[in-house]
Amino acid sequence: MAASDKPNLILPLASTYNPRGVASFTTTLTNAVDQRKINSMYDLAKNPVTGKLTPYLVKRPGVTLNAASFGTSGQNGTLVALPPGVATDIDTNPWVFSQSGNDVRASSSATTTVIATAAGFWAAFVDHTAISGTDNLVVQLRSSSTVAQRVFYSTAIATFTEISAAAFTGLIHRGKMEHLDGYALILTDLNRIHSSDVNSLSAWGANNYLAKTILQDAAVGLAKLGEQIIAFGQETAEMYVNNGNPGITPLTKISGPQQRIGLITATGTTIARKGHYYATLGGRIYFVGHEAGGSVAAGVWAYDGQKFEKVSTSFIDRILSGIAQGYFAVSLVGFAGKSGIAITIDRLDTATQRWLMFFPEVNEWFEWTSTVFCPVNSGQWFLGAGNNQHRVYSFANTNSWQDDTTEVTLTHQFTLPGADNERKVMTWAGVRSDTAAAASSLGVSFSDDGDDTTYSTARNIDLSLANKRITRCGSYRNRSVRLTHSANLECRLEAFLARIE
Repeated sequence: MAASDKPNLILPLASTYNPRGVASFTTTLTNAVDQRKINSMYDLAKNPVTGKLTPYLVKRPGVTLNAASFGTSGQNGTLVALPPGVATDIDTNPWVFSQSGNDVRASSSATTTVIATAAGFWAAFVDHTAISGTDNLVVQLRSSSTVAQRVFYSTAIATFTEISAAAFTGLIHRGKMEHLDGYALILTDLNRIHSSDVNSLSAWGANNYLAKTILQDAAVGLAKLGEQIIAFGQETAEMYVNNGNPGITPLTKISGPQQRIGLITATGTTIARKGHYYATLGGRIYFVGHEAGGSVAAGVWAYDGQKFEKVSTSFIDRILSGIAQGYFAVSLVGFAGKSGIAITIDRLDTATQRWLMFFPEVNEWFEWTSTVFCPVNSGQWFLGAGNNQHRVYSFANTNSWQDDTTEVTLTHQFTLPGADNERKVMTWAGVRSDTAAAASSLGVSFSDDGDDTTYSTARNIDLSLANKRITRCGSYRNRSVRLTHSANLECRLEAFLARIE
């Protein structure tokens, strides 16, 4: 092999080269500046002899449309959940919760029930709880103009029963209701955790509460991890467990981490901005929060029952801190043996959905986009976007790289090392990747202006060829590279290769 045929630059693509962390939401995501990994994830290939792991950058799979409709076109979908009494099963049709006019509705694949007719209300949170051995679905309705909440429960879609106890409806609720050992629990604006009677959703005692004690900051909401209940404020988190003694309250405060971590949750008034504020994966809850005193500095945190850990980078923090807080929703996304946490940062009624994906397995962040669907709260079912919020989608066929019929586009953008302002010539550029079974084009374009604002017209590498490269790539002083792949075909890339003189 001639020297000119050997690459003198080999960059693994399962890596982050320039997370400069100086950009915010608008610069990075709207103006397409900085390091980007869009609609991709990492796949680890293990050598059975040496045990070595080789990371690949791979295109995410696409979602498949459920054949049924759930409600009507043009509705504002907010939540999707499995019906009560049904084990987790990707083949089971879910329920979709939506708003149409003043009606808050639940829709299965066969019918729609109006839960309540109440102007300005929408379905904000949904959960399951066992009451005397019977699975109940609990849905919380929230008002866009006030702090009011109404809570309903059901064992069948035809009938929803509202919790009407005076000791409950007179409370100003904060955040999601949680359920522990037959008790329903809700946090109030007075930093009190109120509980129902055991094995009841309808009976609530006026004095059945326990007050937060660390700091009386603004109450935000509850979360649950295993047997723990976490009561979040804007600057604190207190942990509780069931004390095993029936009485005024089932809860006892336990020793928690010393860090003062607060929860950031949806505060906007537009229905399509809402969603759950935490998700559970691998024995940890994940949420958007901040350390006490840093209300503007949003980040993503994990709690494992004993300690808090910040899992977002400064780069991710800057993106999150540039977003109106009402846009945040946190969801689990699971498919084909992989699971990740999605931080949704766009409204369901916008044309393009966008979310930041964190995969704990590889401790790395990605940006996923779609004009078809968006994670909301389920983990396995996803709501349609725009005018398709009466549709649901799933990763039922992970051998497809289309969202329904829309091709998924992988985009990988990075800056080459050696930004020393010395002029260089790139004689050829290419990739080390799987060889496609049929013609499959990978677009390659360059930005030489130093700030990623203008890219050249893409030239294509055919991934079905043995020699995956383009030649005569021009001269530059500082260069960024953008790789794109849009076909309904798999794309697995290991490294970017180049010969630079």
